[in-house]
Amino acid sequence: MTAGGVGGDNEPIRPLGIDAAKDPPVTSSWPRTRRLWRAGLIPLIIAGCFARVPAKEQDAAQWFPYIAANGQFTDLWAVAVPGGQRRRLTDDQLIEAAPAMLPDRRIVYASREVGRWRLKVVDPRPAAATRPNEEPPVRQSEFHYTSAEADDFGPVVSPSGQVLFVSNRSGRKQIFALVPGQNEASLLTPETGECDNPAPGPDGRIAYTRLLNGSRQVWLVDGDGGQKLQVTNLGYNVTDLTLLPAGKVPPPYRLNQALLMPSAMPGQAYQQLLQSQIIFVAHRRPDARSVVTATGEDLDIFRYDPATKRVMNLTNVAGNDANPVVLPSGLIAFTTDRRGTQEIWTVDAWGGHQQPWIDGESWVSTR
Repeated sequence: MTAGGVGGDNEPIRPLGIDAAKDPPVTSSWPRTRRLWRAGLIPLIIAGCFARVPAKEQDAAQWFPYIAANGQFTDLWAVAVPGGQRRRLTDDQLIEAAPAMLPDRRIVYASREVGRWRLKVVDPRPAAATRPNEEPPVRQSEFHYTSAEADDFGPVVSPSGQVLFVSNRSGRKQIFALVPGQNEASLLTPETGECDNPAPGPDGRIAYTRLLNGSRQVWLVDGDGGQKLQVTNLGYNVTDLTLLPAGKVPPPYRLNQALLMPSAMPGQAYQQLLQSQIIFVAHRRPDARSVVTATGEDLDIFRYDPATKRVMNLTNVAGNDANPVVLPSGLIAFTTDRRGTQEIWTVDAWGGHQQPWIDGESWVSTR
């Protein structure tokens, strides 16, 4: 290019707008491409193709929160679904646990601070745009709701946006509900016995475990704390509840699955049968299932069908499988130490396709 903005073939570089009188139609794309290059447009187009979308524009609903070890502490992380990009959300030398996604795309979790478990909220979207290849900053965590005299932990979020959590503020473990925007939590389980592991369902009812007379079983309560109903009486103790919404359980894909848990063919009757599937954790060995806490060696993840009262072991592998979380796809993410290191794996609702998802770190957990 020569001085004065004239190209080597003495063709002037025109403004961004094309003047039909000065730029007659061409029969080949090359002259037009050459003019765009000289005007500086093609480099801009190429740069735009490879520019990183600011993290604040990313859909936070597609991030799955999890916990990872950081020395003697644990931090809150999130992984993109799909994609696999990981992002650290906290680094505060505290113990973090039990993350859950809120409807407004923030994450509520439990944090142990000054000897107490408190509920906090963090926005996984960065506070400002970042440069390419730069780790985005994270907004500071804020207190969601906490009692200075008790422990609040184990939060989960219902489809209506209620935050359900466990607290010992009444002297024993009970389940409370908090509506976003309000400062007072309501007690859902005032009855005797310890109540834990809340699992909200799509119909507004909440499954939970209740320890009564040495037996920890699954109960069901209305969303307002009204009617309560015992669901299981298995003869052994269960923990770590979560629910499979209607439509998340695929039809059996092997004959032995249909035999283990008989059900109707796919269709309306089939969906009604599987509408209230309960996922829980218990010991794989029947002789070890009488312990109250349902912890220790050789834990597995089970699926219980209230319609048939049948139980299916989904993992059935030596080691400890715990903390199941149902993903939007219907797969169940869970924590396992079957390979010697605590990792996060996934499994389908029939116990198939078990595979590692978040691994390669010293210790991770879904909850």
